[in-house]
Amino acid sequence: MFSKPPNRYKRSLAVLAFLLAFANISYGQTAETSGGFPYFTVLAAAVGGGLIAFLIFKKMRSGSNKMTAEDLPPPRTLPAARRQNREHTAETPADEHTEAHTSPRPPAAAFDNDSVRAKEHLRKKMQNLKFANLPIGTYTEVRPSEPYSELPAVDDGPLAAAIDTVLDETEDSEDVRSGALTAIAENHSKNSVDALSEVALYDVSSHLRSRAVTMLTEFDHESVFEPILLACADPAREVRAAAARGLFKLSCSRADAWTRILESKDEYRMKNAVRAATEANIVKLSFDRLVHEDLKMSYEAFVLAALVVRSGETGQLFDALGSHPDPTVKRAILHVLETFGDERVAEPISELLSKQLLSADLAQIAGDIMRRHEAVLLEAF
Repeated sequence: MFSKPPNRYKRSLAVLAFLLAFANISYGQTAETSGGFPYFTVLAAAVGGGLIAFLIFKKMRSGSNKMTAEDLPPPRTLPAARRQNREHTAETPADEHTEAHTSPRPPAAAFDNDSVRAKEHLRKKMQNLKFANLPIGTYTEVRPSEPYSELPAVDDGPLAAAIDTVLDETEDSEDVRSGALTAIAENHSKNSVDALSEVALYDVSSHLRSRAVTMLTEFDHESVFEPILLACADPAREVRAAAARGLFKLSCSRADAWTRILESKDEYRMKNAVRAATEANIVKLSFDRLVHEDLKMSYEAFVLAALVVRSGETGQLFDALGSHPDPTVKRAILHVLETFGDERVAEPISELLSKQLLSADLAQIAGDIMRRHEAVLLEAF
């Protein structure tokens, strides 16, 4: 059986058959009209048969020329010496081959350790650079406070009578004392500030204490800062709220106000001021402001932190040093301790280090501060 002819032969046969059929029909019609014998049909059939035989022969010839697997030449073989070397190389383990031709590579753990050290070094470098570019890094001392003009002390009869009324412990009428407060507030003098401060801090009526704080705020003078601050620790909520609003409204420099308390070197006064500031959440908020880019805000926070350290009321400061999420804030707190710390900071720093709450670089700074003040304690004994 012959295999089916390829498509190109099929197309050729179809075209040839079509041409022969067309020629046959045309000639047949001519022969019928002329009454002649159809010689052309016989000639066309002979030519077509010859062409078909030629195409089949060519197909068989091309098929017989294909090579089988038995007709292919045998594969080339390597010489015995080269074949032996290749087999020896294939049997050699990859590690031995690498060791023979390349220098030994360090283990992957070495690369990991180098990467960790590089990242840690970069982190420390960026953190130190960030701290150095902040204003807090330039503060090494508290500047003296700016002087201010004190309110005059006056000798006024109606004012003195109102002060006596409001401070009279035997006066039970709150309405009477409230009227006396109004008379005192109308006179902007040192006498009035002293009397209103007394009422704001010690009067038995929380309502009158709250009114006195509000009246002091309206003076908007440097001398009213401290009594309003102390009122932030009042047990009555309305008094604390009035004090918080008052501190916000005062236009005087708070950095100078903190500095004046610090300059007094009165430990009792400093403790009371820091405790009131802690109650009002001022101390906690000031830690974030230590790293503020604004000179005024960062310096005010620096002075308040110095007051905290000098007062000995450092509980909240060391809590922030151990738990604050920003390492730059921790670095700023250590800067304050380094500048204003005394022997009292050695023990809380030691506790922090024992709990491993600081990174390696911050722990080193804290350790240096602790050892310096421990040396002072040893010298004292």
